[in-house]
Amino acid sequence: MKDKVLIQTKDGNWKVIPRDQHILVTLEDFPVQKKKRKKVYSRNEETYKLAYERANYMCEDCSISYHIFPHHLDGNHENHVVNNLRIVCWSCHSKYLNSSQSSINPK
Repeated sequence: MKDKVLIQTKDGNWKVIPRDQHILVTLEDFPVQKKKRKKVYSRNEETYKLAYERANYMCEDCSISYHIFPHHLDGNHENHVVNNLRIVCWSCHSKYLNSSQSSINPK
């Protein structure tokens, strides 16, 4: 298959073409589409929504905006009080789990 190349077409599909027909394309040929922010809260919807809005949909420890979810500071997953929720990313959440304290780097 050294004589063939896998390319992505402008409509997002993939196809195999002969290598000698391959042309160089630029990023302008494939405009980036912004994704809408998904609703990431579920269980106690209103409380989770307030916690995410308070955190501006970012990790409250490191400020990244992906792979975030609520951490229950007291460890009780049934306690959905806004002050008990801290929105954190996976990386920062591991710090909470590996710590003997439940609130690391409080702001």
